[in-house]
Amino acid sequence: MELVRSGQISIRPTSVSEFVANNPPVDTVDIRTGAWNIGTKGGFNFSQWDGSSSQKRAVEEIWELSRAYHKLAQEYSNSRDARIKQKLDKARHYLLRAETSCYLYWGDAWIPKLYEETAMAHRLLDEIRHTERL
Repeated sequence: MELVRSGQISIRPTSVSEFVANNPPVDTVDIRTGAWNIGTKGGFNFSQWDGSSSQKRAVEEIWELSRAYHKLAQEYSNSRDARIKQKLDKARHYLLRAETSCYLYWGDAWIPKLYEETAMAHRLLDEIRHTERL
């Protein structure tokens, strides 16, 4: 955008609404609902995105871990202790891996792998909390 604003390149950004206004559609398409990897659900009402009860619990686990991580990261944001920073970095790594869509998208079979990631992150966060008490 800096190059555009300075005039160094000749492209001009546009919005979707401006593009459609300047390039009105000439054809119509019929898009039908559906999806693959839906297990026992039909897919035509997008119900596969509701998630199973174990997937919903796993999302809650990720939210809880994320809150705990960000709280500790904020508390230790000015820390000079390299061990704590290293543990926070590793915990963040495991949190981000747990947030990867693969663990939830592929159904209940991958949920245990998600919990492996969150368990490692929780362990590291607990170690930081324990260090604080010493």
